[in-house]
Amino acid sequence: MKVKSILLLPIILLCFLSIIYFKVYHHYEKPSNNYYINSLCSKLIIEDETVNNAEISLLITDYYKHISLPDEHKQSVISSLKTFENHTFEGDYELSNKKPLFKYIIKIQGEKYIVDVYNDNFLTVYLWNGKYPKDKITMKDCYPYENLFQISQYIYGFQDFLKNAED
Repeated sequence: MKVKSILLLPIILLCFLSIIYFKVYHHYEKPSNNYYINSLCSKLIIEDETVNNAEISLLITDYYKHISLPDEHKQSVISSLKTFENHTFEGDYELSNKKPLFKYIIKIQGEKYIVDVYNDNFLTVYLWNGKYPKDKITMKDCYPYENLFQISQYIYGFQDFLKNAED
């Protein structure tokens, strides 16, 4: 009987500690549905300085091709992202088995934001080491020049054009 109680004690202690861990570290609720996009846009306010201070790169996930964006493309991405401030996606969009076609990595003021572009209607924004769920944003009603999917396709095609021009 003593052996069983000695074996049972660590199991009970482990369960108790795991419950405390989840209550302490996972009790945070997201302040708003568009928390990350608003945080990112607030850092992108100063137009001229932002282009110089932000590192923006594009990852084409089908080919795992990484492109560091020049200033003119950075400006297009920044102005597009600023149009999505205070936008959210209402409804269900299952992300569990979907892979983004394009992924923007934005490093600004010591933080790394990720913008996943799934198609011409949907994107997500989140902090690389963030504790909240991703912001889901719809691009359904935006203009083509504000649509990050179309901007990504243009940048990808532009890079191929430059590569072919060098050959």
